[in-house]
Amino acid sequence: MTTKLSDLIRLVTAYERAQWSPSRSSVVLGCGCGCGGDSYTFEQWYTEKRIADNAIRAMKLFCKKHGFEYDLDESDDNESLAA
Repeated sequence: MTTKLSDLIRLVTAYERAQWSPSRSSVVLGCGCGCGGDSYTFEQWYTEKRIADNAIRAMKLFCKKHGFEYDLDESDDNESLAA
């Protein structure tokens, strides 16, 4: 089975977006400290979290299926992409 380039681009785009989701960027839901957590409703927060979790899961499955080692530590994903 082949993978289309357009599918790979969507996968990478979703993965990159997931790294900057509020739940993965140290934004605290409802927090008023200036981190941005007070700008999300409960539903928005968990929708973004679900989307991010699914994108990361899809990337891990892609790596496994195509023989890539997923070598990004979950806690370092943001820093790895920023470098």
